Amino acid sequence: MPSYSASTGLRCGLKYFQSTVLMRKFQRMEHYPEVKAFNACEAWSAVDASTAS
Repeated sequence: MPSYSASTGLRCGLKYFQSTVLMRKFQRMEHYPEVKAFNACEAWSAVDASTAS
């Protein structure tokens, strides 16, 4: 997610999208981890389509 408070300009949105809509409004951007400049959000992981249910 774009964030002016992150040094890289991005924060990981995994916990944001996992939370309820009401809770999203109460969390400050500092609550979400910064994304490193050379990588995507490390909390997301690829799922193999053959093993996903």
